[in-house]
Amino acid sequence: MAISLLCFCLAYLIDVNIISGVVVNLFCSVLILLLRSYALFYVSLAATLIISYRYYNKRKKIGSNELVSIFALNLINIAISSYILFRIVYYYPIKFFMQKYIIFTNIVLIEDAPIAYMIMIYMVIVILILSINNHMSIQYKNNVQLTIMKTSVTFISIVLLIIVANAVVYFIIHNFPSSQLNGIFDGNFLKDPIKYYYRVAKPFSDCLWFSATTFFTVGYGDMHPVGNIMYFTSIMEMISAYILGIIIIPILLFKVSSK
Repeated sequence: MAISLLCFCLAYLIDVNIISGVVVNLFCSVLILLLRSYALFYVSLAATLIISYRYYNKRKKIGSNELVSIFALNLINIAISSYILFRIVYYYPIKFFMQKYIIFTNIVLIEDAPIAYMIMIYMVIVILILSINNHMSIQYKNNVQLTIMKTSVTFISIVLLIIVANAVVYFIIHNFPSSQLNGIFDGNFLKDPIKYYYRVAKPFSDCLWFSATTFFTVGYGDMHPVGNIMYFTSIMEMISAYILGIIIIPILLFKVSSK
């Protein structure tokens, strides 16, 4: 509890910039690895969101440099969170000597960690979209075409972020050793109709391919999710694609064209 409060205090009280924001996330990550605390991972996700919002809210007018800084801070912190998610879910539980120390509460925390991670990603994406909106409101007067081009680049970055982040989750869940800690991700995997043994390990490239086809709702049928956690993660990715492509981008482009 004391360590959680310390992480929240740091996220709330520091003078937020790229360096301090990354340092706080690294500090929380080191504590997670040292203490092997699954609950602290959730605290670090919340602290990352606080830092992201404070850094965005600190800039009333977002120019090109500020927009790059916001993206840089969030992408670095997301990369750190991705690594920690991989460590706490994939490495720690498979250590045999640790199984007797992992109680039911921690099993629930492990199962829900990928979902909490993706929720954090989507909340950060909302902040990034608000940053783009702020940037467009200021920059369109100078050069509309350049602003649209920069906005298109940032949206492409957001799309890639969603695809890669979901691929990380699919990779972790599918490749989790079914022989370890019965109950964790049991029945959650990417079913491949070509292979008889569905739970054979998949490379990250396969998970990235599935994530991309899910985001763009192509549905080739070469893989499909199985299990409630996989279903929920896939649904969130499809909803994010719909909201981003059908609602947000047209609204922002209309805003620029109307000026």
